[in-house]
Amino acid sequence: VEYACSLPQLVQGKSLQVSGSVTCTDRRDPLGVVTSIVPFNFPFMVPMWTIPIALVMGNTMILKPSEKVPLTMYRTKELMQQAGIPDGVFNIIQGTK
Repeated sequence: VEYACSLPQLVQGKSLQVSGSVTCTDRRDPLGVVTSIVPFNFPFMVPMWTIPIALVMGNTMILKPSEKVPLTMYRTKELMQQAGIPDGVFNIIQGTK
């Protein structure tokens, strides 16, 4: 989460020429909608790799929690709403297949 919060300062359109004909550029271009499918054995860790980065970079998020442990992400969504994340920015869908 700390790394994700620092991304607006880190991703500023800098370019680095890595060889004679190859240049790497970092850009902050929102993708729009980002998805994450969460495994049952890491119900909180995997989303904390994806949610903060997606939201900080200007995207919305659709998350499908594991059907075995769905309540972890519902509680996370409640906390995010209390923190001020607008409705529709972070969404949860359920399903088994």
